[in-house]
Amino acid sequence: MNVHPFTPAFKSTQKITVVGTSTAATNLMNANDPCVRITNSGGNDCFVNISSIATTCDDTDLIVLSKTSIVVYKGSAQYLSAIHVSANTVLYFTTGNNGV
Repeated sequence: MNVHPFTPAFKSTQKITVVGTSTAATNLMNANDPCVRITNSGGNDCFVNISSIATTCDDTDLIVLSKTSIVVYKGSAQYLSAIHVSANTVLYFTTGNNGV
């Protein structure tokens, strides 16, 4: 198995503060990058949806546990939306290559 580390795109990190039942879809910078690293720096779990169209998400989408980072292959998808379960949290997302 050949694993390549995540390589972030320069200055591609964006921040979402999740304060409502769902955030508006955020257009990812560097949408052509095939991967995105999502970091939940808050103390609450949240869910995210990565899509090729602007949409919302719900609690059946991909969970990002509090104080964790995940790298997801997003292909050509360019929008990210998020929802919290019980309280506010902060997400950082960075596009790039590899890491999955």
